[in-house]
Amino acid sequence: MGLERQRQHMFKPVRALITGCAQNCAADLPGVLRNIEVLRSLCSSSRVLVLENDSSDQTAAVIREYANQHRGVHALTFPGLNQRIPGKTVRLAHLRNTALHWLEANGGWASIDWLVVLDLDAVNAAPWNPDQLQNALSWWQEQPDAAGLFANQLGPYYDLWALRHPSLCSNDVWAAMLHLHAEQPELSDGQLMAAVLEPRRFQLDPGAQPLEVDSAFGGLGIYSSRWLAPSGGRYCG
Repeated sequence: MGLERQRQHMFKPVRALITGCAQNCAADLPGVLRNIEVLRSLCSSSRVLVLENDSSDQTAAVIREYANQHRGVHALTFPGLNQRIPGKTVRLAHLRNTALHWLEANGGWASIDWLVVLDLDAVNAAPWNPDQLQNALSWWQEQPDAAGLFANQLGPYYDLWALRHPSLCSNDVWAAMLHLHAEQPELSDGQLMAAVLEPRRFQLDPGAQPLEVDSAFGGLGIYSSRWLAPSGGRYCG
């Protein structure tokens, strides 16, 4: 979570909807699902919504088994979605918006305190430390103006597309690369990445104070329903 503090914080149990999209991630799912159950153990009530499409491995079977063995787990499958929406980011936005529509039809924003969105692949497969997780979440609960809490992994921060920070990444890195390509079409993909992407690469110390950002994800986002409910929130791919 990118937060290791000496002072312990008092955690207040919450109601959560935990959701993620799955495709061809059967090898990583057991670890991810164990982590989801760690998070659920901290909640006063929780539901899990998994949206799967077009997997060629055992992903759908693993998800069905998980839903059969745990209360409050819902699994939706969308065969043929890859063909209908070939663009990956647009497809993910569609699936995540489907999750939001599901929430609105099943209790609405008033039924949860947190919306948890996570990737169901290797980025969340390593075991989460329950004490560190609870301490990070407790710290976040003490920040009334913070709309979300986002993950950080060891090594270089990888999710620059979602990140917005005044100095680290102030705009869309891929849009900036496309703009440079329009100005200098002779540049190769490698040269474009060296000019735009590489200068933005950075690494966060796990022991450092949390970094305030305008936007982030990093494979795990925990959002306050109090902030999302007025607009309903929607994804754009």
